[in-house]
Amino acid sequence: MKNNILSKGDIIKTSLSDSTMVLKVHEDEAILFSGRQFVVAHGIEIENGKLFWRQGDYYDELDELLSSRFKKNQEGENEKRQHDIDINEELENDEDELEF
Repeated sequence: MKNNILSKGDIIKTSLSDSTMVLKVHEDEAILFSGRQFVVAHGIEIENGKLFWRQGDYYDELDELLSSRFKKNQEGENEKRQHDIDINEELENDEDELEF
């Protein structure tokens, strides 16, 4: 779902609260704050004026959310680096096989 309805700063109804603030939206993912906890909501949908999501990651503190997001980004970068190394090794092996 490409989200054209939700925007950063919106106050919406959710299962967490009738006044949940939207902090960030990207495609079908949103970062929300209920006044008591943060949630990274995956697979968001709006039905009858209320926001629902298929899966969520819940945090009591902003630091926990930021740390988790940073860790996921680092893991993604490490996976990409390893993938690039694997490809380079394959190319080097292919070049070695072509030598006479």
